[in-house]
Amino acid sequence: MGCQGAAMRLPEGLKTSLSRETQASPTPVVPAVEGDVIKLEGKVVTVLPGTMFRVRLANGHIVLAHISGKMRKHYVKIAAGDSVKMEMSPYDTNKARITFRVKETNPTYRPPVRRRY
Repeated sequence: MGCQGAAMRLPEGLKTSLSRETQASPTPVVPAVEGDVIKLEGKVVTVLPGTMFRVRLANGHIVLAHISGKMRKHYVKIAAGDSVKMEMSPYDTNKARITFRVKETNPTYRPPVRRRY
């Protein structure tokens, strides 16, 4: 008794009640818009496996963040102590996406002096 090729028929009373229920939905669910993000800055506390990071925000909260696709594509390296810019969804404020690594104003690394002979 499978439904191979035959359409399932519903009684007439059930058809009208189903159509009424779907027409009178209470509030439509609005999907998130692309511009509906919270932009934040923070400092990387720990580096986790799988390009995941724990980032401390300015207000003291710690969130779990991952690298955005363009940063992965261009092999941008992030270490503990780096300042980063992030995007966070308003629906889940415990996770974020790292979109930019802020360059330090006084970097500790100094390339060796090039000798000219």
